[in-house]
Amino acid sequence: MKIRQLEAFRAVMTWQTVTRAAEALHVSQPAVTRLIADLEESVGFLLFSRIRGRLYPTAEGQALYEEVERSLLGVERIARTAEEIRSLQRGTLQIAAAPVLALSFLPRAIAEFLGDHTDIRISLANHSSRTVLDMVVG
Repeated sequence: MKIRQLEAFRAVMTWQTVTRAAEALHVSQPAVTRLIADLEESVGFLLFSRIRGRLYPTAEGQALYEEVERSLLGVERIARTAEEIRSLQRGTLQIAAAPVLALSFLPRAIAEFLGDHTDIRISLANHSSRTVLDMVVG
């Protein structure tokens, strides 16, 4: 079972035709048909009944769809979180600073930064200038 198969299944359930699902996924209709057939083989049951050229979800297909929808929403959340981390919108920032900076300039700068980056946590450590230099140099 592959994510692309699940995406095709969700698209067919959403758009109710293979043709419209293919358009939504930017692939060919035969590609969607193949993905659905491969998924049916993988799960061991039919996902759709084919009646007069139309697809109707089977009871098993409907039950699977509910879980597929939840799972793909989770995958989309993971992708969004990864993008936020990559674009520095989420994560932890650790700052080590000498007392003069840690007690004067940095609190205001951190507060302003956090106003624009609400999902980032900041840890500010107050150390001597020598310790900060050692931490940076390694």
